[in-house]
Amino acid sequence: ENWVNDHDYQFMTFNNYGYTDASSFVLQYVVRKQDENSLCAPGAHNSDSFCGKVSDGPKGAHDDPYLPCNAGLGTGLVDTEKQFLIGIVTRSNKCNSTTDDPDTNTYVYTYRPWIDKTINH
Repeated sequence: ENWVNDHDYQFMTFNNYGYTDASSFVLQYVVRKQDENSLCAPGAHNSDSFCGKVSDGPKGAHDDPYLPCNAGLGTGLVDTEKQFLIGIVTRSNKCNSTTDDPDTNTYVYTYRPWIDKTINH
């Protein structure tokens, strides 16, 4: 594989925030950040605050510096040129969200093979 400079790749953390039975469930994927604001979360009620943000993971069980109210997306996270699906997260009980279910575990294990293929592609 051809790798570029490390600053072109960052970790995006996905967590099923708000679900106490799996609050520590975290998956990380390396994603390509093409431009400063190339990562957005369409469909999220606070997507404006999420666009362009890349998280290195929550500081606490239900805390993420780039999701101030831990909003779930329930939709694909894509770059603005709509070339790649980056990942899927779920809703939270910390604030109102645009989607309620299915939860992260369902999304991840249902779509992970496709997500991995998309990211690798």
